[in-house]
Amino acid sequence: MKRRYLLFTVTVAILCVMVAGIALLTNGLGRSHAVASSVTPRATTSTSSFGVVVGDTYYGTSREDVYALNAKTGGRLWHYYTKVPASLLAVAQGMVYFFLSDNGHAYALDAKTGAVAWRSQATFSGGVDTLFVQNGVLYVENVTEVGVLSALNASNGTLLWTYVSHSGSVGMAFVLIQGVFYISSSQSSGRSGTSLCAVEASNSSEIWCQDYGDLGAFTAPIVTGNIVAVGYYPYGGSSQILAFNISNGSLVWQRSNVSLLAGSQGTIYAFVDGSNVVEAFKAGHGALIWQNRFGTAIQGGSLVSNGVLYVSNSDNNVYAINTTDGSLLWSYNVGAVAYTFVVVNGVAYISTGNALYALNASTGSPLWVSKIAVNTVNFVSVRLGIVYVGSGYIVHALSIQTGKQLWRH
Repeated sequence: MKRRYLLFTVTVAILCVMVAGIALLTNGLGRSHAVASSVTPRATTSTSSFGVVVGDTYYGTSREDVYALNAKTGGRLWHYYTKVPASLLAVAQGMVYFFLSDNGHAYALDAKTGAVAWRSQATFSGGVDTLFVQNGVLYVENVTEVGVLSALNASNGTLLWTYVSHSGSVGMAFVLIQGVFYISSSQSSGRSGTSLCAVEASNSSEIWCQDYGDLGAFTAPIVTGNIVAVGYYPYGGSSQILAFNISNGSLVWQRSNVSLLAGSQGTIYAFVDGSNVVEAFKAGHGALIWQNRFGTAIQGGSLVSNGVLYVSNSDNNVYAINTTDGSLLWSYNVGAVAYTFVVVNGVAYISTGNALYALNASTGSPLWVSKIAVNTVNFVSVRLGIVYVGSGYIVHALSIQTGKQLWRH
């Protein structure tokens, strides 16, 4: 999955460990940008996708078109020829939204017919890294010399506002919750340092901004309770977790030599750098709740779901940890480091890139393994009794009972 907000290549491996597992959704197929793990009511993450299931229709993009398929059979319903790869996809309000990098415009198609509904008058230079719809607004994040987030009227494509990242960064990582964007960014031009800002989704005005460190890389913010936390990786320094007051941005607590895993129900989960030690902190004041050791060294993705923290390890095991006391519920060897986790209806779907495992989420017992021919899995989603697995522009539809491939496009 693309992680543009990891600003320098020397930190890519570290930060992929932090966030890969929390960037998957169960209600759409997607390559997700800056998805924070939060169970705060009405939390909405900024999602960008190559494919989405709505009703009984699968909408996807390829290197030359945007198309609609029967989600159960894979039969084509319509396609819109773009000639060039269509970047990202969002479906809402009976429309399919996408972006074309060759001309810099966002488009909306009628979801039933594929006819063009509108093309944005505004153009977006550089690449687009986020495209999603919330409450009648289409949000587009594009990459120029700095990171820019724009809001368009989803009905007609009219530009509503544009926000330039506070730190002047080419990269942003954000979450949208209850009408507020929480945006992390790090300097690339014009400023020096790394910042976290709260921004009104209605008009892009800044509620508060905090410069919390020198030049470095960062994770997506995690919002839980009255805290917004971020993982921070300063160049030449130790990794950190910083927790800010959600109302005014004041720093509440800070921990060093730990890397952020996830957050849920007023708890922040992390691991001690270069170790197998997992820790849980009270989000409100940073007090240690529990600490435990698992396998060799934490490496890969992570996810919190239904009171269970799932983490991947360098010993190729997935560990399911009780979030209340840190006790081990079960472990299972998947043959490689896992980066993708999705839990749906009591089943944990875990991808290592070249295989997808379906495990009983309560016991870790294997239900099936599907070794689909892909090098990198960048989305997993479950809808209509089908498991959809994507790699780039290719989607595989698997039987939820057996993992057998039903169709491929």
